[in-house]
Amino acid sequence: MLITVQVQTFFGVGFQRYFIVKCQEETPPQAEAADDDEDAAVRDQLLREFDEIDERDTKRLEIADSKTEKSDNTDKQLQRVSEIVDMMIKRAVDGLSSLHDDTPYWLRTANSTEKVENRPMVRLQNEDSLDRYIAYLRRFACYLLRVYVEQKERETRESNEGESGGGESDDNNKDNFDGELEEGEETQQAGDSKELDVMKDCCELTKFSPEQKQLLQDMLELLEAGEDEDIQVQKMSTLIMSMILQSLKGCDRFDSPVIHFAVVLGIVEDENRLKAK
Repeated sequence: MLITVQVQTFFGVGFQRYFIVKCQEETPPQAEAADDDEDAAVRDQLLREFDEIDERDTKRLEIADSKTEKSDNTDKQLQRVSEIVDMMIKRAVDGLSSLHDDTPYWLRTANSTEKVENRPMVRLQNEDSLDRYIAYLRRFACYLLRVYVEQKERETRESNEGESGGGESDDNNKDNFDGELEEGEETQQAGDSKELDVMKDCCELTKFSPEQKQLLQDMLELLEAGEDEDIQVQKMSTLIMSMILQSLKGCDRFDSPVIHFAVVLGIVEDENRLKAK
């Protein structure tokens, strides 16, 4: 059997020695077309992957931006809450001198079953103590609003997750590439879920009555709308009084947001006061 080969030599005329060389085989037009089609398919697949990853990252950036904007709005609202509490306390302290003669004595009495105190409730002479108590109340008001907003957001997320659970059967019809994308997203979400959830216990353990929830909602709406200062102070006073005067008959004492907040804050035993930090 004869095979045609191509040979080459480095010698001139006479005494030539030849060696076989390998030549590039000519590719048939049909094979070249097939290779081009395969390259085009790979290129199109890469472009689709890039577009889908870019779309996914764009959505994540939008979510991050919305969270940042929301965080900024929340910080402004909490700052406004602190200012409202300061105004509320200032008005309350300034109003002590205008109360009926017996009222300051009753205000200093722990409860209605005890003998009325001999000393009236007056402004604290120690400014540091007054500032510390105002700081407690500021933190308590901010705590209430943060927990309430977080509880609402968690309820919304749980509701959306429950509604989206019905479409699981449709997801099984996606191709392998979509499956890999979803797996990547699930891995990312799993990683995110491992982050410390600082509000988890507060949201689960803090209990608000229907009246308190409505007052908190009203307070949030006033803050968002930028209502008149007097209206905001009045609403904050009503909210705080609802927390302080809450009846615990037949309930767990820790259902009271005031008691729960004191437990979270902690107590300095040797000084018999709440911790400042």
